[in-house]
Amino acid sequence: DHHGIRVRVLGDLSLLPEHVQRAAANAMRLSRHHVNVTLNICMAYTSREELCSATRELASAVASGDLLPEDVSDALLSNALYTAPASRVDMLIRTSGETRLSDFMLWQTCGGVLAFRDVLWPDFSLLDLARCILLFQRRFHATRFAETRRARPEAGPRA
Repeated sequence: DHHGIRVRVLGDLSLLPEHVQRAAANAMRLSRHHVNVTLNICMAYTSREELCSATRELASAVASGDLLPEDVSDALLSNALYTAPASRVDMLIRTSGETRLSDFMLWQTCGGVLAFRDVLWPDFSLLDLARCILLFQRRFHATRFAETRRARPEAGPRA
């Protein structure tokens, strides 16, 4: 409650043991009104299934006449994903030393910071999180600085 963190557990939760489903539902219920930060925990999740599910939802709306094919857009697809309404990921942390996304939040990570840590998830510590946050801050500020410089180019030499 104190930090305002909203917990979302994404994926096909029906594949998980009942006690995990209950714990996930409880965490989401207790934090559903928090707005400061969203923590997405993906379990029994693949990006391909998520994209297929979103595509089926849009195709169904087109088939029923509720949506015109030309109105299908990246915004509508984003709103049909598990992570909707906030589908953009600012930072994705991949543990285990792997340096690939492995069918994980492929749509949402576009433009986000990817942090690869050579530590297994059960051993992921507060220090590992702090390192990821520092990486995010460096990359985020570097990107913002570059965008600002492009938007406001320095004045050329005066005659």
